[in-house]
Amino acid sequence: MKDLSLPAGIRLLHDRNGLRFQGTAVALRALSRALRPLAEGPDHTAWRVHLRQGADWKLVSQEQYPVLRRRMSIVLPPDAWAIISWKILHVSCGWETSPFAFADCGYLRPAPDHDIGFDLLGEPEPID
Repeated sequence: MKDLSLPAGIRLLHDRNGLRFQGTAVALRALSRALRPLAEGPDHTAWRVHLRQGADWKLVSQEQYPVLRRRMSIVLPPDAWAIISWKILHVSCGWETSPFAFADCGYLRPAPDHDIGFDLLGEPEPID
């Protein structure tokens, strides 16, 4: 399993709902690019994310949604990871509100056990 290298300027928080990534518009765009391989890689692509508090989370791309909740894991199908990548871009340019939580967009029903969210720090910037 690879470690996800967080782009410069991205802060990662763990809350009761899952993971939240915070950063400027430029940093969020870099995060969007960094997460794309979860949408484009083979089934069961997984990355480890280190939190400063010492806990590790797993981000997993898997065609079949898991029946059992996995502790400290966000398991989503590849198309959901693609949507997340686009939603991060939308937050960065102000097309989506910040803070943004993936579960709120209603793409998966039921909503994922652990959510993934994004907070824009500073002003949105248009996409070139």
